[in-house]
Parts: sequence; C-alpha cells; structure tokens
Amino acid sequence: MSDAFKQKVKGTVMEIDRCLPDLTESFEPCAPEAWPGARLMDRFSAQIDFDDCGHLEDNEALQAHENTLNDFLKEAKRDNGAVYCSTDASLPDNTQHTAVSAALLYRQGE
Repeated sequence: MSDAFKQKVKGTVMEIDRCLPDLTESFEPCAPEAWPGARLMDRFSAQIDFDDCGHLEDNEALQAHENTLNDFLKEAKRDNGAVYCSTDASLPDNTQHTAVSAALLYRQGE
C-alpha cells in the first residue's frame, strides 16, 4: 500500500498498523482465565440473569421490554450485594464506519 493511499484510509486496522511498533503489552490468546469453566457465566450461571432483547422495532414491544428492565433494575438497586451491568453494541450498515460496544457496571447505584 502506498504512503499516499495509507493517508486516505481511516479505521481501526490502519490505527493498529500505525501503533504496532509502540506496543509493549503481549497478548495471550489462550490465557488461563479464557478457558471454559473459568468465565463468569460458567462459574456463576445461577446468579446471573442475561436478557437479550435482540432488535425491537415495534414501539409497544420496546416499551414493554423497557418496563420489564426497569423492574429488574429497581430490584437490583435494592440488593446491596448485586452488581448490575448494561451493554450495548452497534454495527452500522455503512461499511465506512466501525462497530462500537459499551458496558456500564454498577453496584449500590455507583
């Protein structure tokens, strides 16, 4: 890839290519904590509620799901030992943009 073309291309791959020589932390693809049986869902499945709402387009279904989640949230906030997490991921239809993911963790409202 020519230098002129590299200047025009944007995105995660080009960012990695640019920063790769500066990386000092090694990546271990087969880390012990990544093995089945050591993951959170494997060890605490009886204590975890996972709710995948998929893709809700119907306003009525979306509102009903929101009410259900709000009820779960009120219950979790009352439990001093509960840790609750919310995640969201977005994958745009436009290939010029990058997918994003976010997660929020709370315990006792903080």
